[in-house]
Amino acid sequence: MSAARRIGVRRYHRTNPTIESAGLARQFDCDGPRMQPDETLTGRSTTTRTCRYLLGRMNRPGPQHLDLKTERAAYLEGIRQFNDGGYFEAHDTWEEIWHQTPDRRREQFYRAIIQGAVTLELLRRGRAVGVRQVFVSCMELFKGLPEVFMGVNIPAYIASLRHAVQPTLDNLDTRHIQIDPTRLFTITLQYDPFIDSRNGEAADARQT
Repeated sequence: MSAARRIGVRRYHRTNPTIESAGLARQFDCDGPRMQPDETLTGRSTTTRTCRYLLGRMNRPGPQHLDLKTERAAYLEGIRQFNDGGYFEAHDTWEEIWHQTPDRRREQFYRAIIQGAVTLELLRRGRAVGVRQVFVSCMELFKGLPEVFMGVNIPAYIASLRHAVQPTLDNLDTRHIQIDPTRLFTITLQYDPFIDSRNGEAADARQT
């Protein structure tokens, strides 16, 4: 059971798993069984299957207008998981709330940090090709958001993510990479957007 489900976010079965937002359906389209979190990956086909599993689930339909208390709990739980190195788990937790968020910019932000978590999960699994592809889509999704949003300094986050994946960017022919733990980073919030929506997050219950 995922952390998001434990705090009351309902899970939904995915339908038509595509990657509309990132425009990566062609690169990541593949056939194969759903990957489990601890599955051992070998070869290009499993890299593709990993990407489709992690990113394809982001189009599952669900109800809108998630209550702010549940959204806040899931957001913070995902950050805790991310900071503990649980990138798959953080992706899973944030993925449960992004499609239920009524605010378009918060939805965009969640999709971006989900792909950031996917990038590091692929890095952990040594999948250099997938890392490069998802890293690019992650950066694209951050475009148009304030420099600091949902308590996260976005330029600093992108810089840290780039530093973590830099070995995969130095040689674009690299297909397999070994993770360097010293390059990993954690997320530190500058403020709690659910208490003080200072940059237009519209997540402060006092403002709704």
